Amino acid sequence: MTQATSASVAARRSGKVPDPPIFYNEEDRDTITFEQWHRAVENKLAVNADHFLTDRALQVYIESRIGGTAKSELSPYLRKTHPNPITTPERLMDHLWEQYFDPMTAQRSKDEYEDLRMKPGSEFLAFKNDFVRLAGECGRPRADWKDEFNRRLTPALQRSLAHAFLDDSVDFDAYARLGLQHTRINKRAAALQAAARSPAGTLAGSHAGGSTPGKTNRHRGKRDDDSAAATSGNSSASNGKPLTPEEHRVLAREGRCFRCRQKGHMSPDCPKKKETAVNATEDISDDQPVAMQRPRRVQFDEDTIEEAKN
Repeated sequence: MTQATSASVAARRSGKVPDPPIFYNEEDRDTITFEQWHRAVENKLAVNADHFLTDRALQVYIESRIGGTAKSELSPYLRKTHPNPITTPERLMDHLWEQYFDPMTAQRSKDEYEDLRMKPGSEFLAFKNDFVRLAGECGRPRADWKDEFNRRLTPALQRSLAHAFLDDSVDFDAYARLGLQHTRINKRAAALQAAARSPAGTLAGSHAGGSTPGKTNRHRGKRDDDSAAATSGNSSASNGKPLTPEEHRVLAREGRCFRCRQKGHMSPDCPKKKETAVNATEDISDDQPVAMQRPRRVQFDEDTIEEAKN
């Protein structure tokens, strides 16, 4: 084959998929599970099939991705003197699966799924990702995810999301987004509380700008009243009028805020919405709803739920 022809063939080849790591069957050396490795090799051979023109080339490549203990365990099956030697790449991949795939993986996933519960103070997003992974591994019907996810939330979070849970038009994905928004709001409130309780925060709150404690409290009360008024009811558009169903659909389709009608954020994070007021002396935990601390302070109105659906 001439140099020009070789260059032409190389130009037509598929883009090289990264090589999977070496599989050793050694816990301290393997960086991924055997199942993940097996899948990575299958993907490599499927996408870069034009890089391996013969079965021999395929088998040689697979053997090159095996090392350590796994290599030693495989070697007898590759000898011509073996009673049933491995001579094809398909048989090699099947042999490796029979040898190293753990049949108890599915059962362990099921046990872990049954025991999964969100603990107070745990990260909502990490918990949600664990739920999705285990529900998928256990083959749980997606239609049941919302109900089974809700049962595993903390009681405080269940109460806060009760309106969305009872709304049949809110599917699992929208429900999970609302839960994430809620926990982020409470986490921010908890951070503000901690800052206010620190000596520096107390000093700043009492003496900044020459304010007296009494005057500061009066100002805080005014901000709280304004914020509660801003977050109550079903205010939506910037003109203060409730959005029509058609306006809801148009804004959701275009990815615009239901409050100011601009792109780049959702209505709970709207810069034109007055900042949610939180009394710095309230006790707020990561999973305890701010709305339960001061009624009507933080709530998911119909706009927020509609936005999460879309």
